Amino acid sequence: MCLQEHYDYLITPSNPWEIPIAYLIDRDYSFLSTGDASELSMGAFSRDFQFWTCIDYSAALRARFTLEPSDSGYMHINLFEFAILIVQLAAAITHWDMQQPAFPTTYPKIRLMSDNTTSISWASKLSSKKLGGQALVRVWSSLLKRTTLDVDIVHIPGVTNTTADAISRPDSNATSLIYPRLSKLFLIEPELASWTFFRPNPILLSILASALSFPSCLEGVNLPKELGRFETADSTTSDSALMPVLHLLQG
Repeated sequence: MCLQEHYDYLITPSNPWEIPIAYLIDRDYSFLSTGDASELSMGAFSRDFQFWTCIDYSAALRARFTLEPSDSGYMHINLFEFAILIVQLAAAITHWDMQQPAFPTTYPKIRLMSDNTTSISWASKLSSKKLGGQALVRVWSSLLKRTTLDVDIVHIPGVTNTTADAISRPDSNATSLIYPRLSKLFLIEPELASWTFFRPNPILLSILASALSFPSCLEGVNLPKELGRFETADSTTSDSALMPVLHLLQG
């Protein structure tokens, strides 16, 4: 968030200067979700929520990874490691909103696992020195404002992050259909066959695309009412189900 956004928030009387005591107490998490990103896709899964998700990058976006770091169009993997944290939080909020009336905990704690220390730092500190990171922090902060979930982010060694890594690393020539990917993933995580698939709202993907494409132009973040939806295993194994795709926006 920029300084003006902080100032506007603090001077608005309707924004309380308080924090639930549950957020201050070190306690066990209620749900766990793990994610990862590669130069082709980003993905995540949760055994507690029994869902998985994967978002492919467009060809133009994948090409950005091949540029020299000195090139203005180059994009660092850290941005996408943070983006999948954002998608996981959106999925957790969606799942929590669906079951909240029957869940006894007022402020449940969700733990997100990542093998990228930079994205963990951005999400935990709500700040980044990088322009792209700052834009994504605004999206992250907007999600935190609309939920009572207590979010804890923990590092997981990359060598043990095998399932999320497999989800986020399709073959370079893989089809955009979901079902052909599943046969490979089932060998690593058979449970995925019966889990739901989280499909982010296209508006949320567009906001992420704006943050990545024009980070200096992203001002207020107007999140959609519905952050996404969970699709049944039957729908993802159909012959027509396509992976969500993250595109770059053209100026």
